[in-house]
Amino acid sequence: MKTIILLLLITAIVSCKKANTSPTNNSNNNTTTTTNNSNSNINDTCWVNYDKVDALSVEIDKNDIKWFAGTGGLYSFDNLKWDNFQNSLNFFNKLIINPFNLEKNMFFRGMGGLKSFNNKTWSYQDSTNNEKLNIFSAEYDNSGNLWIAHQHLDWKRSTYLFIYNNSLVEIDLSSYIGLLGSTFIKCNNNILWIGSYNGLLKFDITQNKVTETFNQTNSSICSNQIVDMVFDNLGNLWVASVDGGISKYDGKTWENFNSINSGLIHNMTTSIAVDKYNNIWVGTIMGLSKYNNSNWTNYTPLNSKILDYGILDIAVDKQDNKWIVTKEGVSRLSKTKTN
Repeated sequence: MKTIILLLLITAIVSCKKANTSPTNNSNNNTTTTTNNSNSNINDTCWVNYDKVDALSVEIDKNDIKWFAGTGGLYSFDNLKWDNFQNSLNFFNKLIINPFNLEKNMFFRGMGGLKSFNNKTWSYQDSTNNEKLNIFSAEYDNSGNLWIAHQHLDWKRSTYLFIYNNSLVEIDLSSYIGLLGSTFIKCNNNILWIGSYNGLLKFDITQNKVTETFNQTNSSICSNQIVDMVFDNLGNLWVASVDGGISKYDGKTWENFNSINSGLIHNMTTSIAVDKYNNIWVGTIMGLSKYNNSNWTNYTPLNSKILDYGILDIAVDKQDNKWIVTKEGVSRLSKTKTN
């Protein structure tokens, strides 16, 4: 492991202006409206950019340390300094942090298997027969078990892999999601929500089976191609899609938001997150959108200091800072008090 302190390498561009850099606010009919409905005297206008961090995704652990995975390896930021951890395979497209034991391991998904890191050494794991896997997504359940959506390298089997105490059990989901595999997993109260390119699956861990499916044939979900999910502070499920904008599911009905019926900046979304004020943040290929349950605010390089239009991932830390991974580096958006 090679540790590099990146403070000398990272250019921090700070902008906390209140006037001409302030993003535009759009309501459902795209007209100018007010700002955050929870804190009218606090705006998200303070930007810090780290353009030397070559990342594809971000996760934040329970100690509020930010972790970034990408073509530059693995980065961490503890609010004081940056570290860069590398191994022989210097590329990770996604990561999952163990919420139960941060010192034990973190898992990374990508072509060819599962890599783990315990802050000192790297290890590698494949399937039960040592067959290399394409890892799409991973998620810890409430009991600390790691669930992994993967596909075998022969591209003929789409399965769901369950790891528990180093034992592996495969559950075949190809009848539900075909051969394109699963794209994202979210766990909530012993339910795994599995987003795929063929809709959304509801998987009951206690029954070890799919109990419900959602697609454009049997529901009003915005799209069959799901790329990210998040639960808001009220328990609603928000789904981001490749081509249809986003959907909100309250357990009974779906509500859709797209660039036609709302202020969402683009229908091709990439990521979704929620902050402590229950604002929904949506990454798209054409910028960042914020929804406060009534109004929309859009951020692009034209009206803010965000590094790029193309958003790859979003995470919110304990101080309510938004960490936004773009194609040109990482942007941090914080609140600035106004008079």
